[in-house]
Amino acid sequence: HDLRTPMMRLQYAVELLPDTDPDLRAGVHRDIEEMDGILRQFIAYARDGRDETTCVLDLVAICRQVVAATGGDWELALPDQAWLRGRPMALLRALENLITNALRHGAAPYRLRVRREGDAWCVEVIDHGPGLPDGRSREARKPFVHDAARGGSGLGLAIVERIAVQHAGDLQLMPHAPRGLRATLRLKSNQE
Repeated sequence: HDLRTPMMRLQYAVELLPDTDPDLRAGVHRDIEEMDGILRQFIAYARDGRDETTCVLDLVAICRQVVAATGGDWELALPDQAWLRGRPMALLRALENLITNALRHGAAPYRLRVRREGDAWCVEVIDHGPGLPDGRSREARKPFVHDAARGGSGLGLAIVERIAVQHAGDLQLMPHAPRGLRATLRLKSNQE
């Protein structure tokens, strides 16, 4: 709140400036939106979701909700339902981060697949962009590790990994041959 109020005042002030170059105005608005996105990531990381109550939820419904909200042309391979006990808002945040990363840093075609693997559900987010350089998978999941070329706060994948661990799972980042990245969020299923 302490940072968002001045950002909103700044956004309002930009609109009131007379004779402002439209490109400059649009650039300032983009910068404010980027700062707000980074702030949201910091807040999400600080809150960490552990205080959210767990419940039985349908992972497929959350996947569909995130894809509909974020846009993009996604190829979906989903079962009818994927029940598990989890924190719905935390899982929503994790999937938003994975899908947003694919759209921001990857390239089409984009695929989202949910599959069963033993006692876990696996959500695979696949893109056909440049992927991660060799050896960067572990580093990309560390909090506050920022790659200036990729942009962002350096928290998105750290948040996903933390949420995976809270659900007795993990996050894997693997190359997708011949080009791209396969991010797999594995979540322990306590419900059938």
